[in-house]
Amino acid sequence: MHPAEVSLRDDIHNLTIYRVAPRVIEIKRDIKYAFWHGFISVYIYNELNEKLEEKRNSLFEQTY
Repeated sequence: MHPAEVSLRDDIHNLTIYRVAPRVIEIKRDIKYAFWHGFISVYIYNELNEKLEEKRNSLFEQTY
């Protein structure tokens, strides 16, 4: 696994409800950066975006 992928997976895993909107934007930007520079493949790009959305949705489900 490339270090960029490991870092992105850690960021998604450590995402909390605190400042979720700006953090999600930053992580999406980092995922796009890693893809454009060839650190991750299209498959991993799509997987990380899906995991980010799942994590974000689960955070909002827990607050209600």
